[in-house]
Amino acid sequence: MMMAAVLLIAVTACKKEGPEFFRGRYGYSVSGTIKCECTTLEGDTEQRTFAVADEQGVMHIEPHGSQMVMTTKDIGGGVTVFDATVSGTEISTKPLAKRIKVRSGGILSAEEIDVTVECSGYKSNGLIVMEMKISAPDFMDGVIACKITGSDVKCVATAQ
Repeated sequence: MMMAAVLLIAVTACKKEGPEFFRGRYGYSVSGTIKCECTTLEGDTEQRTFAVADEQGVMHIEPHGSQMVMTTKDIGGGVTVFDATVSGTEISTKPLAKRIKVRSGGILSAEEIDVTVECSGYKSNGLIVMEMKISAPDFMDGVIACKITGSDVKCVATAQ
């Protein structure tokens, strides 16, 4: 009976999925672009791509009640707290309001915009890869009104 209990504990401890598989400290990087449809004062419409300012820092993922909490602290000092859920080797976060920096190469070299971020991805061994869906109300790039039509922003985290 004792041997069966030890074997069960050993098999459970090596399980490569679920909350305990994600729990830990990670170094992370974020980069990517958002695509926008922009309208000039004259009413002309053009497609623009904005680069999201790169971000690096430390990420922690820990249980919080029946859910998980994922915190990030970027090197520049900003802290973000996501409510997350884990299912097997998949992770997803609830939508979160956040301010991000973008560069258009247009009128403004860099600006901050208020967005909603929602992450989904997977973990494989010590690597987490997440797609960050970015949405927002219309914003201004100088005198040009812009609407986000899509995003290609990734977060990659490695266990530390």
